[in-house]
Amino acid sequence: MQEVLLSIDVGTASLRSALVTPFCHILAIDIHPLRLWQSSGRMEQSSDNIFNSPILSVKQLISQHPEPVRTLAIGIDATASQVLLNHSLKPLHLPGNPEANILGWMDHRAQPQSVIINERFKSHTHQDLPSKQIPEMSLSKILPDYHLT
Repeated sequence: MQEVLLSIDVGTASLRSALVTPFCHILAIDIHPLRLWQSSGRMEQSSDNIFNSPILSVKQLISQHPEPVRTLAIGIDATASQVLLNHSLKPLHLPGNPEANILGWMDHRAQPQSVIINERFKSHTHQDLPSKQIPEMSLSKILPDYHLT
């Protein structure tokens, strides 16, 4: 039985996975496209699509390398995006898109919120806050619109 490492990288537009030997020999590679809705300042995705993609991708790896393997380690890397769920941990879909429940890392619709946070905390030193909020950060994205007045 061959020993392998499983690598999964969840990117913005695709999920990439590979089976690799401990000596860095690539046995199988898969690139699985992800659904992405993008317009000016907005980037939305579907958690169902992203969470199901590793399953499909690993099945593809197995079909490329049908010999039995012993997985020594699994490495997973992903972008920093916010998944929106309700109190029952079910997808909370974004307005105007019944499939999307992820605010992508490069979604900038929270620009006004990041300005508010920076203005209110500029004179305070707070260990839990970075020196400056930008629209990609979670804190900016979770500040509701009604706080802008």
